[in-house]
Amino acid sequence: MEEFHSTFAIKGGIYIKYIWLLLTLVPLPFLVFFVDIVLVDRGIELFYVVAIVAIGLIIVIGGLSSRVFILHVVIANLLTIILSLFLAVSFLVPPNPSWFNPFTMEMVVLLTGIASFIAQLIVRSIFRASRRQSRVTEKQ
Repeated sequence: MEEFHSTFAIKGGIYIKYIWLLLTLVPLPFLVFFVDIVLVDRGIELFYVVAIVAIGLIIVIGGLSSRVFILHVVIANLLTIILSLFLAVSFLVPPNPSWFNPFTMEMVVLLTGIASFIAQLIVRSIFRASRRQSRVTEKQ
């Protein structure tokens, strides 16, 4: 039984880091607009549901990133933004020319990726501060 626990233990948070990497590499900026465009084409307006799911994913990714080096967080988010831009250029077809006004489609996807990254950093800093505070409380 001990062997089972040692196999799946989270020593040093290695599994948390793998889960973080997998979730971070989800091209969220692209998916938000892709799902929105597909749903609007079908007459379904669920943008708020998509936004809530995206915010939830950002909170989870930000929380998990509190155990990851900041350089890795930056690199993974840059890769995600680049992947989102590539996918947007390849697959996004706005239903009308004014869909992304006053910016271009690429700029909107880029700005969404940057906003997502900043939100993840804010959540990450909150989680890290909370962990530090709990360590100080435990020592006392």
